[in-house]
Amino acid sequence: MKTLPETDQTLLIRRDFSNDTVWQEIRSAASQPGPGFQEALGLMSEVREAAGEPLDEIETNLHIVDDRDYAGATVEQLLEGWDESAHQAILIVVDGATISDPDHPVLIVDLGEERGRAFRALPSCVFEIESNLSICNVDWEDFANAVDDDGVYRGFGET
Repeated sequence: MKTLPETDQTLLIRRDFSNDTVWQEIRSAASQPGPGFQEALGLMSEVREAAGEPLDEIETNLHIVDDRDYAGATVEQLLEGWDESAHQAILIVVDGATISDPDHPVLIVDLGEERGRAFRALPSCVFEIESNLSICNVDWEDFANAVDDDGVYRGFGET
């Protein structure tokens, strides 16, 4: 397994190459703040624009890895290729379960305290998870404990 790219951004790794259209949808949804955050940004943007200070566009801090060398790699193999001196809190994986599930929940893998533990989350929740974990605003357990009966994080208050 080749080494994962060195970056300060959170890695979004594609392991399943069976459906390019679904991959693009997931990638797009994961790259943007979810609907609740976008609504708040809209209000903030209106206030900033009225003050003559437009709000810059916000995207998830992701490094997209769309490389067939990682096709079918296990989480353990991906972790072997991860630089432990890197500062990322999580690794985000798009696997066969992500592609085949109608909601396309990505796998969120802990790179911190209990490296390798994981839960699934809707792509639209990636911004919320990545931004909060990267600044230690919310703990891993807060997200992991907020998954629904299907084991998917859909946002706080959505379980």
